[in-house]
Amino acid sequence: MFNDLKLALSALRQPFTLFVLAFSFATTLALFMGLAKLASWGVSQSDMIDNSWLQLLASYTSGALMLVLGWFLFPITMTAIACLFLEPLANRIEQQHYPELPAAKAADWADALILSMRTLWRAALYNLIALPFYLIPVVNIVVYVVVNAKLLAQEYYYALALRHLPLAEADALYSQERWGLFKTGGQLAVFFLIPGLNLLAPILATGVMLHRLERRPNGPLRQALGKLAHKRLP
Repeated sequence: MFNDLKLALSALRQPFTLFVLAFSFATTLALFMGLAKLASWGVSQSDMIDNSWLQLLASYTSGALMLVLGWFLFPITMTAIACLFLEPLANRIEQQHYPELPAAKAADWADALILSMRTLWRAALYNLIALPFYLIPVVNIVVYVVVNAKLLAQEYYYALALRHLPLAEADALYSQERWGLFKTGGQLAVFFLIPGLNLLAPILATGVMLHRLERRPNGPLRQALGKLAHKRLP
């Protein structure tokens, strides 16, 4: 893990990396601030609360609630925005550290659509179930890590694996490595939980997952590529 993290940190020296960080963080922050403001305005305009000071209290309460929920939903949102740039970022990391690997391909649009829909409903379902626990101190941290461990592991794994493997092979490798990827996802969730480090989390998560899959000669993705090449031999 620490070797993967050390290698991931080296990507921060690239100007493109700094652009991705700035864009994804600023966009995510603006989105949640806008939602908090919208929720506050909606409560203030409600006809259900006649008393002005109750309206003010409800407005600030709803805004604060949105910010709290935004903090815990921050990982999946910032990751989704950063994933707009994940492929070129992963290409740069691979060219720097693993030039011997075959060149990655853009994910097939049908595979990407299936993955996006699958990720979307899982993210909505898991976070909907976890929503009440996000308001309970201490418990919210545990729930946060467990929920986002699975979501982050799946999102980053598939985003990187589909650059080299068809969806069927990527699914098979995920099933084989499910527990190890879940642990890596938990480590990624912790990145998003620590103030300051969460600003770097999408880049670190991309690097850590990529190095976990490719760094060792017997890395999971390297083995899958070898098996795929063997199957394609006449």
